[in-house]
Amino acid sequence: RGARVAVCDVSERNLEVLLAQLSTEDASNCFSRAVDVTDRSAINSFLHAAKEHFGSLNGIANFAGTGGHGLGTEAVWQTSEEEYNFIMDLNVRGLFNVLSAAIVPGFLQDHASVVHVGSIFSQKGFLNGAVFAASKHAALGMVRSAAKETEGRVRVNCVLP
Repeated sequence: RGARVAVCDVSERNLEVLLAQLSTEDASNCFSRAVDVTDRSAINSFLHAAKEHFGSLNGIANFAGTGGHGLGTEAVWQTSEEEYNFIMDLNVRGLFNVLSAAIVPGFLQDHASVVHVGSIFSQKGFLNGAVFAASKHAALGMVRSAAKETEGRVRVNCVLP
């Protein structure tokens, strides 16, 4: 439909598959780069490169997230520190990195939108999913606070499928 889209993924292969599925015209309107959203400088570099490539940015959608390697199978006391860090880094630090770059005054066009894809578990807990639920609660709180911090320049929202 003529949209110009910048997309990043931790996997270069995923990006290659995506671009191969697009028409030549759509692919020419796509800017892509392999990026780990848990790396603040990498996401900052990607967003600035996308803005430079297109001239301006009117919106950002953050889909990065994980339920972890054992979602629904481990009680909180069974969750390793490594698994805890993996989930919190991607679901909370990743969002922080996107927001900290995106909502700096003047970075996005006025009245642009930032949308984060959360989870229904942003509002409730569930059996054997304490760390995932906690990460989604934290993300929702961060989005709600960031929305207030933009003072209306940019809309910041979270959808909870």
